[in-house]
Amino acid sequence: MNIHEYQAKAVLAKFGVPVPRGFPAMSVAEAAVSKVTSGHLARIAYLYVRQSTLRQVLNNTESATRQYALRQRAVALGWPVEQIVTIDSDQ
Repeated sequence: MNIHEYQAKAVLAKFGVPVPRGFPAMSVAEAAVSKVTSGHLARIAYLYVRQSTLRQVLNNTESATRQYALRQRAVALGWPVEQIVTIDSDQ
């Protein structure tokens, strides 16, 4: 027998076996979003931006840029902007 995971879950559920809730994701982005639940979104998202030394703060601006881009990633995943706290002790 050759069946997909979602089909196997349906068969198991039919016979009373507890199976985790979920749905098939059609893309990587959809899979990432499916992992974020309303319970996650009810919490504050903390973004901790850090460089190790002053030299890194001055010379590795691309690293800080990537770290700050995580804020937009959190927004894309469903966090309201006002629930995202950025902590940057290097500023």
